[in-house]
Parts: sequence; structure tokens; C-alpha cells
Amino acid sequence: MVFPEGAGFTGRSAATLWGVDDIADPTDPVEVLVPAGTRWNPGPGIRVRSLRGGLQLVRRGRWLCTDRVDTAVDMIRWGGTDEAVVLLDRSCVAGMVRLDDVRTAVLDLPRCQGSAQARRVAELADGIAESPPETRLRLLLQRAGLPSPVAQFRVFDAQGLIGRVDFAYPDLKIAIEYDGLWHAERQAFLSDRGRLNRLVAAGWVVLHVTLAEMRHPERLAARVRAMRAQRLGMVNTR
Repeated sequence: MVFPEGAGFTGRSAATLWGVDDIADPTDPVEVLVPAGTRWNPGPGIRVRSLRGGLQLVRRGRWLCTDRVDTAVDMIRWGGTDEAVVLLDRSCVAGMVRLDDVRTAVLDLPRCQGSAQARRVAELADGIAESPPETRLRLLLQRAGLPSPVAQFRVFDAQGLIGRVDFAYPDLKIAIEYDGLWHAERQAFLSDRGRLNRLVAAGWVVLHVTLAEMRHPERLAARVRAMRAQRLGMVNTR
């Protein structure tokens, strides 16, 4: 591929250059920025946009691309809101960018296509979700009007650290765990079973959430509400 003079990568393509694994798949277009006024028709599979005023490209290896923060900002301007939050969380966890830096950058973003979404996405992201389903689960709970759980909460007992749970309501000792495909691995299963036993012994209750359950958000939210009400009743009667 021969780029026009001054062109470079942006979006998921630039995030890949910055080391965020699996943020783009073969079906995603290659995202390229070209200087304003440049005419270039590269063919299918490449999405071309013009460099907005004031945006500078940097060199990453042999390629030009947007810098780390501009890459994140550009990614979250487009597509659905939930998917954009997933991308920002993944970029933060991968170490490409700090969430505070992105939040500062979107406040300075001039009015342009997707600028309002970028600001909303930066507020919705938490920058610590370890998988896309965890981000989607957190957003589902927020949309349902439930109190925001604490993400990646560390639980201790008399022996020390039991482990981190995906989400927790610590005051009610409720843990919410997303069950992904990795749970099918034998060692992970044995480790989780031991952790589960210690959580229960420490007075915690664990809600396991699957992908199938997330396809019915109303039912899942109702389960969480019911669990919270039950635990709250137990706390109030002590």
C-alpha cells in the first residue's frame, strides 16, 4: 500500500501499532487519515478521512499514526456507544493510554462529528475492565438504574487475599462474576472452585453471569435487584 504524502493510521489501526492486541479483526477496515484536500481512492477495505485542524501525526516504527491519546479519542467518536466504551477500556488496560488523559482530551475536542459521543464514552469508561463482556455487563447494570458496583474488587478473609471479583457490592457482600469460555479450562475451574468456597465461607454470595443471560438484560437486572433486596434485608435484621 502506498500512502499519499503526510497520511497515517488512526483508530483501531493505530491502536494496533501502539500494541493493543486483538482490538481489530480481519473484517475491520484499515483506518487512514490524509491531509485536508488530498484525493486518494485506495479501494475496498480502507476507510479514509481527512486530518482535522491541529491534529499531528507521530512516527511509530516505519509508519505515521495518531498519538496514543488522539488514537483513543478517534476510536470512541464512531460506532455504537457501548462498543466505543469497550474499545476505550481495552486501550487503557493494555497500557496504551490513561483514562484521565482521554477525559481531558475530549473536553478540548472542537465540535465535530462524534465529539459529543466521545465525551459521553470517556465518562462511561472505567479503564479497568479485563474483558469486553465485563464492560458490557457494567453498562447493562448502569442502564437498569442499579447502583454502580465496584469493579475488580479485592476480597480478603482471615487467610489473606481470596482474589479479585469482577464486580462487588461490598456492603452487601455480593460478588458478580462474568463466566467466560476460560472457565472451561481445568486449572482455572479448580482455582475458581477453591476461591468460591472461601468467598462463601467469608459470607459472600456470588452471582455468575453468562453471555446468554446478558441477552436478556431485564431479567438479569431483576435478579440483581432481588439479590440486593435479600441481602439488604439480612443486613437490616442483624
